Amino acid sequence: MGKRVGGCCGNIFLLLNFLLWLVGLATLGYGIWILVTTGNVSNFLSGSLVFTYSFLGVGLLLTIIGLLGCIGGCAESTCCLKAYIGLLTFLLIVDIGIGIAAGVMKDQVFTVTEHLWDEVNSDTKAQIQKELKCCGYSSPLDYGVGSVPSSCFGEENVATSIFQTGCQAAMETWVHDNTPIWASVLASVLFVQIASTIASCMTLKKVEDAMRVGIA
Repeated sequence: MGKRVGGCCGNIFLLLNFLLWLVGLATLGYGIWILVTTGNVSNFLSGSLVFTYSFLGVGLLLTIIGLLGCIGGCAESTCCLKAYIGLLTFLLIVDIGIGIAAGVMKDQVFTVTEHLWDEVNSDTKAQIQKELKCCGYSSPLDYGVGSVPSSCFGEENVATSIFQTGCQAAMETWVHDNTPIWASVLASVLFVQIASTIASCMTLKKVEDAMRVGIA
C-alpha cells in the first residue's frame, strides 16, 4: 500500500499496543508460573482455581489485543483492526462492569483474597508477608509449630518478632488505605483503553479511505 497512513498517531498507537502485548505476555507468564510452581496443573480443569483462571484469561486477552493492534497498525489490516476494536470494546465493558460490581458488592469483594492466598505459590506468599508485615492468611497459627517461614519474622528474626496480623486483614487494610491509588490506576486504564479505541477507529477509517482512493 506504500506509505503508512497512520503518521505520528499511528506510531503512538503501535507503541501502546506493543506495550500492551508485553504486559499481556508478562501476566500470562506469571499465571503459568503460579500454576506450575503450586502443583495445580492436575487441577486446572477442576473449575476451582478462580484466581488462576482470571490471571490467565486477562493475560491471554491482553496478549491477543496487543498483537492484533500491532498487526493491524503495521499491515494496515482492516480485519485485524475491526477485531481489535471489538475485543477492546468488550474489555472496556468488562472493566466498567467490574468497577460497578466492586462498588455495589464492596462487602463481598474481599472473599476473593482467600482464593488468591490458596492459589499463589510460596514465593508470592513470602513477598506479601514481608511487604505487609503479616503472617499466614488468618494468623501465624495457620503454620504448624516450628514451620513458620522466615518471611513472617521482623528484622530481629527471633520468635518474639513474628508478625501477629493475618494477611487477610493486612490485605484488606492495604486496599482500603490505597483506594485513591486504585481509583487513579483504574481511571488511567480506562483512559488508555478509550484512547486506543478512538485511535484504532481513526486508523481504520484512514486505511479504508486510502483503499477506496486506490481502487478509484
